[in-house]
Amino acid sequence: MGDFNNIEKSCGFYISNMHFITMILPFIKTEMEEKNNIITLFELDLEKNINSVIEKLILSEAEKENILSINWKNTEIKGYQNFQKKLKENINGNTVILICGSEDYINNTNLFIENYIRKTKQKFINIEIINFYNAEDFKDNVTNILDNHKNIINTSGKHLISDIFEEYKDKEEHKNNA
Repeated sequence: MGDFNNIEKSCGFYISNMHFITMILPFIKTEMEEKNNIITLFELDLEKNINSVIEKLILSEAEKENILSINWKNTEIKGYQNFQKKLKENINGNTVILICGSEDYINNTNLFIENYIRKTKQKFINIEIINFYNAEDFKDNVTNILDNHKNIINTSGKHLISDIFEEYKDKEEHKNNA
C-alpha cells in the first residue's frame, strides 16, 4: 500500500495575511477531521494573525487547540539539513504541505521538498503541496503558476484549475485525448 509516491500540487493566491488565514482555515479544519498530517512552511510569521482570527470564530476549544497546534511561525529554508530534518519528522501517510510566501520562497521550498523525497526514496501514500502566492508579488506569470499546478484553492474551496479557468478546459481535454 505504501509503495508509491503520489504528489499533487495545488495553488492559491492571497492579498493579505488575514485573507490567507480566512481562506485556508476551512481547508485545514477538513484536513484535520480527515486525520491528514499538516506541515506549514511560511515565509512570514502568521502567529498574531491566526490568534486574532481564532478569537473571533465559534469553535470548540479542541478545534481551536488543534488549529493553533500547527506551526504558524515562519520557517527558514536556508539550512537544507534543518529543513530536511523537519520534513523527516513530519512527513508520513497522507500529508498536506502548506507553503505561503513570495514566489522565490515557494520555488526554493518546493525544490527542497522534491530533493528530499527523491533522495530519501521513502515511500509515502499521498503528499499534497499547496503553494500560496501573495498576489502583490507577481504580475505577468499567473499562467506559468497555474500551468504547474492541478488545483486551485480559493475562498470557496479546492477546485480543478480547468473548472475555474475556461482556457484550461481545452488544455485538459487535449491532454486526455493525446
